[in-house]
Amino acid sequence: MYERSVIVLERYMEDILGLNKQNNLKNNYYTYKEMVEEMKVYQNMLAEEEEVLHRFDEVAKRLQGLQQEQDILYKNNEVVEKQRYALFSDLDIRPEILEKKLIRIENQIDKNNEELKQIRRDYVETIQLFIDRQKERNSCARKKKGVDANHLMTIKKANQLFEMIEKEDVKRMKNFVDGDKSLIKKQILNIMLDNGKNERVPFNEDIIKSAIDVRMDIATREAKCFIMIYDKLRRLLAEIDNDRTSFI
Repeated sequence: MYERSVIVLERYMEDILGLNKQNNLKNNYYTYKEMVEEMKVYQNMLAEEEEVLHRFDEVAKRLQGLQQEQDILYKNNEVVEKQRYALFSDLDIRPEILEKKLIRIENQIDKNNEELKQIRRDYVETIQLFIDRQKERNSCARKKKGVDANHLMTIKKANQLFEMIEKEDVKRMKNFVDGDKSLIKKQILNIMLDNGKNERVPFNEDIIKSAIDVRMDIATREAKCFIMIYDKLRRLLAEIDNDRTSFI
């Protein structure tokens, strides 16, 4: 028999807190929740992108290092080959000295060539890794493009919904939290008792009062949360706006 009175109580509380409007502080909680969840996705995407770019840069630097090593050995071989050519043009050099110098040059060339072979193996392997990292980077870029679009859309939607919340509703909810609720309780009690006056078994006034006290306590805590979330979303949107402005 109290079911209809519970409905009446809930509707009265919704009216007091402005929760019967399309854009209200309760719905603002879900806007904030969506923003926080989306921000986590966005931050994770930034971290993933940073890691992918770091791995790509590492391989690119390794390729650059191998190219430099190859260039040094190539130029060294050129110098040694010129020395070898000069020796073959020097007819005045003593044979035993010529042989020693030629052997030293050959050993140097052999050493350089062995290093060039290792560089060749490393370079081929690194090129394959570079291709893989490039694909990974491109895939990450496509993924981030979608995340960026959703990020901007979520911010735009949150701003629009936030601006649609009436400042008067915020003020009224704050007044409800800080104000005297005795009059409200009395009004609700009268409404609920009037709602049950035609019941075969009269409502127990003490039970009604207890239910009102409990609901009022819950409503106060809810209102505090809604106000806190409202302020958090306001600050979050302001921070995002400031960050975006600083890059312009």
